[in-house]
Amino acid sequence: MKAGADPERLYFSHPEAEFGWEGRNLQEEVKYLEAICRDGGTLSFNNYKFEFDTPHEDLMYIMHYLLDRGYLDRMVFGMDVNFEIDDDGRVWNEAEKAHPETADRTWEAIYTGFIPLVKRWGFTDAEIKVMFVDNPRRLFSTTRI
Repeated sequence: MKAGADPERLYFSHPEAEFGWEGRNLQEEVKYLEAICRDGGTLSFNNYKFEFDTPHEDLMYIMHYLLDRGYLDRMVFGMDVNFEIDDDGRVWNEAEKAHPETADRTWEAIYTGFIPLVKRWGFTDAEIKVMFVDNPRRLFSTTRI
């Protein structure tokens, strides 16, 4: 990279969120994301249950597009879980007020919801392990693996 950054150490979060596509359509976006992967960057997908930002069909398409082109080692997935507390002490999941369907988007939802979903999309246990265990280990390791 021109500024000296090691692309192997860069990861981009929420690349599937349509609000960040800068006017690109789905086909243009996957080519944009493919270029990031080709340059060595890693994409972190975490919009499970945020279909108002990313329809699941689009997320599935993006992940399979990259997998089919050999970029399994450039994908990770996880889940942001953010809360807000009302004055009366009620705890809300970040988007729950506007989107009640996100109420169960908690840390365990990665295991109870997202992993079963990507299995239904055709991802294997081995591929899921690469995205959920191996790639984050490599990305956040202080030594090269």
